[in-house]
This record gives sequence, C-alpha cells and structure tokens, in this order.
Amino acid sequence: MSWLSSFFIALVSGVTGLVCSGLIASICIEWFRISSREGASSYYMVGIALLGGIVAFIIGLVIARNVAAGVSPSMLRGLGIACGSVLGISVVALLVCWLIADIAPKMNGQELQLAVEVRCPKGFEIPTQLDEFGARAGVYLLNGRDLPPALINLDEAKLIDGQWVVPVAVPLTTSATQKFLNVRFSKDYSMLFGLPLRAHPNKSDTTWSKWVEAGWDPSKPEPPKEAKFNMRYRVQNVPPPLPYTDAATERAQEFAALRPDATLAELLPFLFEVPTPESTARVTTAIGERQVELAELVRSADPKMREYAIRAAVYPAAPAPELVEAVLAEGRAIADGIRTFNGMKEDDPTYHELLGDLRARFYYWKQTWWTIHQLIGVDGRPPMKEIHDLALVHGNGAMSNIEMDSRAFIEEQDKSAATRTP
Repeated sequence: MSWLSSFFIALVSGVTGLVCSGLIASICIEWFRISSREGASSYYMVGIALLGGIVAFIIGLVIARNVAAGVSPSMLRGLGIACGSVLGISVVALLVCWLIADIAPKMNGQELQLAVEVRCPKGFEIPTQLDEFGARAGVYLLNGRDLPPALINLDEAKLIDGQWVVPVAVPLTTSATQKFLNVRFSKDYSMLFGLPLRAHPNKSDTTWSKWVEAGWDPSKPEPPKEAKFNMRYRVQNVPPPLPYTDAATERAQEFAALRPDATLAELLPFLFEVPTPESTARVTTAIGERQVELAELVRSADPKMREYAIRAAVYPAAPAPELVEAVLAEGRAIADGIRTFNGMKEDDPTYHELLGDLRARFYYWKQTWWTIHQLIGVDGRPPMKEIHDLALVHGNGAMSNIEMDSRAFIEEQDKSAATRTP
C-alpha cells in the first residue's frame, strides 16, 4: 500500500473524527452547561471538532502504515480498521462524558423542582421593599456555580406559631451529589443551607425532609438555635405549562359567553380590545339602539369606561339629544379640570396626575366632538374655544398639546365657515 493510499485513509479517518467530535461536543454543551455568551459554546464545539479531526487523522495514518507493513496491506482493510477505531474511541469518549456530566435529574421522564419552605426565627419581619436583586432562592454547587434561581413571592409567606414560613419552588437541574440551597431575602438576610439530596431522587424524596438549619459565618460565633433560619424541602415534578391560548381566541370565548341582555358596560370593551367582526357588529348595533345608556357611561367615574363610551359615541348615525349633551358635558368637565389645574403649582402632589388625565380625556373627546357636531349640524367651536383659552392661561407649556389641538380644530372650523359664506 502506497503512501498516497495511506494519506487517503488518514483523510477519511480525520473527517470521521471531525464529525464525531463535533457531535459529541454539541451534546456536551448541554451536559456541561457551556455558556453561549460571546460565542463560547460555538468556539468550544469548533475547537473540539478540529482537535478530534487532527487526532483521528494521525490515528488513521499510523494504522494505515501499520497495515501497509503487515501481511495483507489492503487499502480497504486499512480504511476499515482506521474508521472503526475512530468510531470506537468516539463511543468511549461519549460514555465517559455522560458519566461525568451534570445531567438534570428526572422522575418518570419529567423534570424536577424542589418545593421549599423557609422557616424564619421569631421576631423576623418579612422585608416590605426589595432591592434590585429581589428575593430569590436557588441551588448552589461547591464549584461556585449558581443554578437558575426562582423568585420568592413574599406575599405567600404565612405566620405559623409566631414564625414566618416562606414557600418557594426551586428548579432542580443538577445531579451533583454535594449541593446547597442559597436563599436571599435582602442584602442583610442571605443564607446557605446544606441540601442532603441524592444525585437522582426517587419516590422517597417526594415527602418533606427534616428541618435543616442554615449555615453561619465561621468568622463569627454560632448564633443560638432560636435565631437560626430553617428549611425543609421535597422533590416534585415541574407542572406542565398551561395550554397556550392567544388573546383573540380568549376574547372571542368571553364574548360568546355574554348574556343576550348584557349591558353596554359589558359590551364596550369588546369593541376596542381585540375586536372581531362578530363582536364589532353586535356592539355597534347595541350602541345605536341604547344611546341613553351610552350617555350615562360617558359620565362614568371610571376613566377607562368613560374613554370607551366617548369613543363609542361616534357610531350612531343620528346621535340622540341625551348623548350629545353627555359629550358636551364631558367638554365642560375638561374645561373645569383645566381651571383647577391653572390654579395649581408644580410641586402639588396631584399636579402631574391631573395633567395626564386632562390630556387623555381631551384627546378622545376632541375626536368624538368633531364627528358629532358635524352629524347634528351645529357650530363645534364654542366648547373648543373655551378649552383653548383656558389652556393658554398656565403659560409654562404644560397645556401645549391641548392648546395646539384645540386651535387646529377652531381654525379648521373657521375655514369651513368661510367656504359656506356667500
């Protein structure tokens, strides 16, 4: 067998090793939790694949030359032995990686989590305000690696026999034998518990463990037993995710469940929140038939319902007097709000809240009033001019949006009036 044939065998062996090494590396990325940050996992896979390819090339060349020096120097024989050796080494390497990998344990084929209860010492007060890191708990390994934590909902804490007991469900994604539970309420209350849980839990681990005391700073005296935090845990399956239902389907189901005699207050949200042709047709028909009821909603104290009602007032082709008056009353209410605002100082606690409310109310009202005054054939400028003049009073630009929009409304009406004048 010539050197050319030997190099061909080495090349095929190298390609085989490259592919096998790349596949093993891609599996190990998950097994060993190699980060994808800044392309680390990609570099890892490419590096291992290239290294495996080079080693396999050398193995193939050595085997080819040994076969060439043997009693049956066949190229096919050398190729089979070389590729078979590379595949055998790859299988052994994969098995070794699997044995030392930190693979997330499962039970009955399902992922696991720890149901944890942290019992606080008497006199301990649950933090009312959380810092930027929040309250969280997670499994911690000896190599300093924190596994994905879970946020603690402190509102779920229960006071039992004068001690707060805080529940949390923590992901269990490690099969390491030595592990700890890291619990953090705030920067002043962070504790570490030993977690005497086997690498691969079984059914016996699904019952509550004994209470485990938290560790303490070895540079300080051991705190008394009654001042220590305690923790117990049990293994449980991760609940399956809730079935996905898109917003449109949910709203359609809710709309279909409405009674035939549903009020306008129940119907109006379906006109503006994920509307469908069916809901729009039914709601707009109800608006045209029940304008007095709609007028009452225009005066609603609920800002969202009032907004919906004002926006819905553009649908009737012939607005009823009660609805027209309700829309005009909303314009007067906006004017009164601006008067109140003009008398306020910027350091007033309700200054910005009132300003935001007036801007939102005016935005929807001006569009509705533009439609209604044209439908009923009246001059739409008087209520708008009152709002415009009041918006100029404050003088610091806070009402600039209202001032500009009302001025544009009036100027447009002035142009229309001029074209109608003979």
